[in-house]
Amino acid sequence: MPKTARKSFYAVRSGRVPGIYSTWDECKSQVDGFPKSRFKGFKTRQEAEAFMGGVVNVGTSTGGACTVPVTRIQQGMLNGLKDGGLESKRKSPSTVVSPTVISPTQFMGVSVPSPLTGQCNALDTLPVLPIYTDGSCLSNGSERARAGYGIYFGPSHPFNTSARLPGPIQTNNRAELLAVIRAIEIAPPNMHLVVHSDSMYMKQGIEQWMTGWKKRRWKTFKGTDVLNKDLWVRLEEAREGYRGRVTLKYVRGHAGVLGNEQADRLANVGAALPKVP
Repeated sequence: MPKTARKSFYAVRSGRVPGIYSTWDECKSQVDGFPKSRFKGFKTRQEAEAFMGGVVNVGTSTGGACTVPVTRIQQGMLNGLKDGGLESKRKSPSTVVSPTVISPTQFMGVSVPSPLTGQCNALDTLPVLPIYTDGSCLSNGSERARAGYGIYFGPSHPFNTSARLPGPIQTNNRAELLAVIRAIEIAPPNMHLVVHSDSMYMKQGIEQWMTGWKKRRWKTFKGTDVLNKDLWVRLEEAREGYRGRVTLKYVRGHAGVLGNEQADRLANVGAALPKVP
């Protein structure tokens, strides 16, 4: 795609890290050399979101494509997932947690409405999209550490992601956080996202620590800066900004849950990728 100043939103539907980018250079870094990449430039974000969220075009070797609605959930992913399963007890419209407040029970399955229509009843009718995330860090805690993250939407889904954790700080916890963040950021809009993670660090952060951190302006009770504050803030922004509903679910790792096992595999691949600034 030639560089042009008229198109300020670049939607990468299939690339290293699918998503919407504001510059051609960012877009190019995700698709250049990536097999069967799919991307397009748009003048407005709404057009880019429509390209990302309307349908999934599954390319063929001859250049043809078959169109599959992204709202079609693999039935096998909805059956038999008892540990960290998809459905939680749905709150009545009068008791749904506000998207600007983090509930202590939020990570255990309380659904969090995000800006869409402002009506909880409308949010309750959104199609469910289960997503599994995981982080991996080889030689975690050492100078040789290299981390990556994985996002699993379903079998052969174009949004499935293996990516190296960017930046100089390579830890498993940062990879786990970024996996959930990116899952929300790249997911198609107008869905009920059920994002699964096996990160106890994230679970405890949301259930036990987040309220205190915010009251102390992102300081620990000892007065030190909250570790990974940049990602915790970005996670909250991603959840609040998503056009639909977001539910975070804890799932036990290595317990035979298909989605978790696939996300773990993708994360390990990501950790082995070259370093990203």
